[in-house]
Amino acid sequence: MTFSFFTVDADLLVPTDAARSLWSADQMHGVAVSGAMARAIERAVPRDDLRPARYTPGHVPPGVDEPLHHRDDDRP
Repeated sequence: MTFSFFTVDADLLVPTDAARSLWSADQMHGVAVSGAMARAIERAVPRDDLRPARYTPGHVPPGVDEPLHHRDDDRP
């Protein structure tokens, strides 16, 4: 058995029960959201010989418990 916050479905990250916040059934906790952001950063690095070594977010608020899509553009 593998532990994960998300499963991958095409280009979506679909939250598992492990990503669900203890405060609300329709939210993900900040650790899961932060993990999704770290995954996006790792995939955005354009060089094969370089990997981000540290990711230090500030306060990561909970996210809505629904599939996530990573965007590769510069929109805020």
